Amino acid sequence: MAVNELKELFAHRHFSCSRCKQSGHCLVASLSPPAISKLSDGIGLSQTLRRGNHLYHAGDDLKSIYIIQSGIIKTYSSDNTGSETVLSVYLPTEVMGFEAVETSTHPHSAVAIETSSYCMISYDRLLKACREDRDFQRDVWRLCSQEIRIRGASAAVTGTQELEGKSGPQHH
Repeated sequence: MAVNELKELFAHRHFSCSRCKQSGHCLVASLSPPAISKLSDGIGLSQTLRRGNHLYHAGDDLKSIYIIQSGIIKTYSSDNTGSETVLSVYLPTEVMGFEAVETSTHPHSAVAIETSSYCMISYDRLLKACREDRDFQRDVWRLCSQEIRIRGASAAVTGTQELEGKSGPQHH
């Protein structure tokens, strides 16, 4: 491929988003063409993460937000003894990385449970697009809200299962 063809390909990355099987559920693919254009330099093409490899480690700087295309990725924390606690499991179309916004570092690690693919959006580019486009900003807030709701529902189910496991099912 010629250098000019490569430049053209990377200048129009959003066209690869339109071919993604998750495009109907993806933050980027749902944007208007001008908004996609604002993010085009910050959208990473699909990457593959092999089973057991890390997407990021606890303490890593927040550089990107990740959209899972296929596979399963979990977040976990480890204590001083090396004991691991699974915090969340992410499936295709789910977005990872927002938990690092508060401190600009990832509070826990993320590892592929099975070979997975993902896209990444530069966090700096995402912030810039939010400042410049109110509709885009609203979409990002909606996405954050959705993520909180999904994680909250997951925590509620896990908590209920743990309680029932300790005391048996509650019958009224």
